[in-house]
Amino acid sequence: MSLPLPASHLDQQVQEAYEAYLRHVDDCAGCQGEAGCCEGARLRQEQRAAQRACLRGSAGEGAASPPR
Repeated sequence: MSLPLPASHLDQQVQEAYEAYLRHVDDCAGCQGEAGCCEGARLRQEQRAAQRACLRGSAGEGAASPPR
């Protein structure tokens, strides 16, 4: 079992994922034209994963997850 990452590290991961997505979108005709782009979708997925990790980290280890 791994130790939870510090919140500042998780916030940095979220920021880095978002910046990577923005860099891609700025240079991708597929993303700009909304024609669909696999790389843009992958980067958005990474960004959401980083955000979820940050939220889990801020909730604390072993905290009950909210109802869906």
